Amino acid sequence: MVGCASGPSDADAYRNALVTAETFAAARTACSGIQEAAARGDCQVTITERFERLDPADCAHVTDPMWLDECRFLLAERVGKTGNIERAIAICNQSRFRRHCSWHLLQDGVEATLEVSPREAEAVLELFGQVDALKDAPFQFWRIRWREWGGAGRSADEMDCEGLRHQRGCEEALSRHVREMLHRVSRTDPRRMCALPRGERVRNRDTPGWILGPLTTRAEMEWEAEWCAGAAPVESERLQSE
Repeated sequence: MVGCASGPSDADAYRNALVTAETFAAARTACSGIQEAAARGDCQVTITERFERLDPADCAHVTDPMWLDECRFLLAERVGKTGNIERAIAICNQSRFRRHCSWHLLQDGVEATLEVSPREAEAVLELFGQVDALKDAPFQFWRIRWREWGGAGRSADEMDCEGLRHQRGCEEALSRHVREMLHRVSRTDPRRMCALPRGERVRNRDTPGWILGPLTTRAEMEWEAEWCAGAAPVESERLQSE
């Protein structure tokens, strides 16, 4: 008996698409030959990354619904990095992951604004004003920015929120940031943290995590009420002078 010739295995087709194929069209053909549905979808999405595709039509070839949404998510991120945020947001809105997708675009936007003033940074935020999946965009924007600011070794200053169009979102994000950072650093030794002066409990490298003002002081007091059981913290010199 003469055996029937079989085509390439799913593994061979996947390897061809991701390594051997020299063009996107050839890689897409290789992916189409994969029999297992999830693996085929994985392949169809991964080649769009490999070839850095920016055409939404490429995702239409993805046959698995979950991988189709993933394709649009990744496409939106690539398009966003070209500077076309409006188009990237529109692509996000076609995915079931639209909130997470839009949030990633917002994060990329924040990271590009760290060297400009708060008012200049708000220009990026305005692009997300009509994103239904990200109604809390102002809060999320400033929450990311305060975190990135701290990671860069800088002190957060509530005065940066003054006069902003989305001042409330900026202030709410800073209050949350202060409490979250205090929770994080106090987990191992809350008693020691309670004894430290306000404004000195969290440090970014050699600088305080934030400059004390009415808002950050309230945030620290809220943390103290939960963690310090009435212990009286030492007031900082700046707070005493205000």
